Amino acid sequence: MTKKKYKTGLSTALQAASPPIDTASYITKRKVPASRAGRVGVTFWVTPEMKQAIAILAAETGYTKQALLEEALNDKLERMGKKRIE
Repeated sequence: MTKKKYKTGLSTALQAASPPIDTASYITKRKVPASRAGRVGVTFWVTPEMKQAIAILAAETGYTKQALLEEALNDKLERMGKKRIE
């Protein structure tokens, strides 16, 4: 007994099952906040204690969490002999 070979793959089947999406117009229609213009997202995981420490430090200093983390990464880059990203 031989297995039946299919000529179409999963991507072909999915394309046939759904209409094409105009991704260019979808992307241009999204509104990006001015604070995010020219930036990309970076996601990483920390312990709950680290998350709390960042939030407390932000509250105590008045800096945003983003500003604190950017400063920390720039300090690390500098210690490793790399150029700071401003």
